[in-house]
This record gives sequence, structure tokens and C-alpha cells, in this order.
Amino acid sequence: LFRSGRGDRAILYEPDLRELWLYTSKYPRLGETFQVSKGYEFFKESELRARGLLSNAPKQNWTPVALNASDDYKIWHPPIAAWLNFGPKTYRIRGGGPVPGVPEVFVNHSGPRAPWRFRAVVNKTGIAVGRAFLVFRPIKGVSHSLVSLWAVLNSPLANAYAYSWSGKRHTLAMQWHDMPLPAITSVQRSEI
Repeated sequence: LFRSGRGDRAILYEPDLRELWLYTSKYPRLGETFQVSKGYEFFKESELRARGLLSNAPKQNWTPVALNASDDYKIWHPPIAAWLNFGPKTYRIRGGGPVPGVPEVFVNHSGPRAPWRFRAVVNKTGIAVGRAFLVFRPIKGVSHSLVSLWAVLNSPLANAYAYSWSGKRHTLAMQWHDMPLPAITSVQRSEI
């Protein structure tokens, strides 16, 4: 049994992870300082292109967009797939997400059912993010910077958490709210 901020919940996990979750149960939860949400449910890429709303080349007042988490990308830069004439015509009526233009961290929310599956990226300029990603934005009084959250999300801790809590390839936004978020020291912050 693991005591979370939302009460006691049974977890299935590898036996060697039990001590990790007991040790980190004293840490604050990620949802206390970061809002976690799914990216926009944009229409299919082919449909956006057919409507003239998606371009491979930058255009004035168009927004860079990350659409597909399966694209090969490095954790150092957001995976810009194309440029989007961003607006209500580009996504489903109830498929809104975090408004572009705000710095954040985003991570692929789906991956192989293996212990190591995430690639988090710091999105300094706030490009538009599609539904293949989860977006993390600070709420208030955050001791973590976006870069330190990026380091945690790319760490064994976040990958082990998702592996333990998610029985499928997808890890949902609500599952991240209870992830233990270690406090970060000034030495650790400077090393990151």
C-alpha cells in the first residue's frame, strides 16, 4: 500500500521498487507545485495540411508545433514538427490544451511498456504541443525550476514511477499529480 495525497492506494510494482516508494512517500507531490495537462487534440496532420493550416516552413504569426512523440528527438530541444496557423480550427471542439506561449516542460505520455520510456523537454518559448505529450507548468511558489523538473522527469525516479503506476503504455495526467517530487538543494540546482 502506498499513501498518497489522495488517500491509500494499492499499487502493483516490482518488489525492488517497494523501498523506493516507501522512502519517497515523505516527499511533496508533483501536483502541489505543477499543473499537469494533456496537449491539444489537433486534427490529423494530413487534415491540417489539406486545410492549409500546417506548413513545413516557418510563416509569420504561425506557431511551431510538436505533434508526434514517436518522432526521433533529443531531450535538449523541443521536437518542432511543423508550423501551425494556431486557432480553434486546428483542434477538436473539446480538445483544448495549455495555450502556447508559456514556458513549460513537456514529456511523451506514451511509450514502450518498459522501465525507461520518457523524454522530457524544456519548452522555453511555449510552442504548441499535441496530445502525444503531457505539459507541466508551475503553479506557484515553486522551488523547482523548469530545468530541475526536466531533470527529475528524465530521471530513473519518474520512469520507475510511471512503470509502477501505469499498467499500460499511456501514463495519464492525473497519475502524475501524486508522483513524489524530491526537494532540490542549491548545490543540486547548480549541478543541473
